[in-house]
Amino acid sequence: MTLTICILVIILIGVYLNLYITWRNNYQSNKIKTQSPHNQVLYNTSDNTSDSLAKCEISSKTENTNKSKKRIAKEKENHSPYKPIAEYAEYYEPWYIQTLSEKNVFNRLIRILSPYNVYIFPQVSFSCIVTGEGEGKEAYTFANFNRIAKKRVDYAIVNHYGKTLFIIELDGASHNPNAKELYTEDGFLQELKDQDRDEFWKICKIPSIRIPLAEIMDLEKSTINKKTDQLSPYIIDEKLFNQIKQNHNIFELLEEHRK
Repeated sequence: MTLTICILVIILIGVYLNLYITWRNNYQSNKIKTQSPHNQVLYNTSDNTSDSLAKCEISSKTENTNKSKKRIAKEKENHSPYKPIAEYAEYYEPWYIQTLSEKNVFNRLIRILSPYNVYIFPQVSFSCIVTGEGEGKEAYTFANFNRIAKKRVDYAIVNHYGKTLFIIELDGASHNPNAKELYTEDGFLQELKDQDRDEFWKICKIPSIRIPLAEIMDLEKSTINKKTDQLSPYIIDEKLFNQIKQNHNIFELLEEHRK
């Protein structure tokens, strides 16, 4: 009797387990079928779906990479000592590098210096003529470089190697020692600037000469430009060349480079 009961119990447990397993499989199957379309893609093993997923993944990675690059670039810009100048370009327009007086003298210099193997460059920065690699170069700081780089000479006379032989400065009315403006604050400051520049070139061992505009022009033949109201002086070649010849050191340099 006891044996019969044990067998019946075992059979009932087996039937119960079989029913439970069948129910659980059906339940999971129905759950998968009723999932959202987004989740169904995860169970779709077709080639097209796999390609789509791969493309989405690549696109997402590319987008994140671009964002990262932009962020890094912006951070570098904020911490960089270089400040872009292009953002101010809209406030500027092309302009002349010389005044009419400087241009007229420049054209005459080309003519009277043509027998010599030299080149004339107008409006040259000091930093293009000298370097800070000489003696005492420890004083060649960024601040000093900026002060020098902002200054320009009217004309640099250069040999065929590109080295400056001498410098010509054109002195207009504001440089005239007999002008009333000299005794004003601005005039006195201009005189100090001229002396400082002359001393700078003397120390750098580059000859320089100052040519007063009033001494090389013919006022009667000069005109006034109607567009700019600037004086367009008539330059006399002989007087201009005589000013250069009066400086013996410079004239000797020229003769050494005669063609």
